[in-house]
Amino acid sequence: MGYIIGKKLTSRGYPAMVIVVCATIGAAIGLWQGWITLRPLWKANSKGKDKKTKGS
Repeated sequence: MGYIIGKKLTSRGYPAMVIVVCATIGAAIGLWQGWITLRPLWKANSKGKDKKTKGS
């Protein structure tokens, strides 16, 4: 998505560096969204493992 936005901005006269900046920002946002999605699952899974080991 960031790459597409960067391409549109360069076609409107912005410098070519805008493509790299927009793509980097888009990638960072994607990583952040992935972390927000996976973090609760990771915590729930690790809590389940703790219960199994403590009960033994």
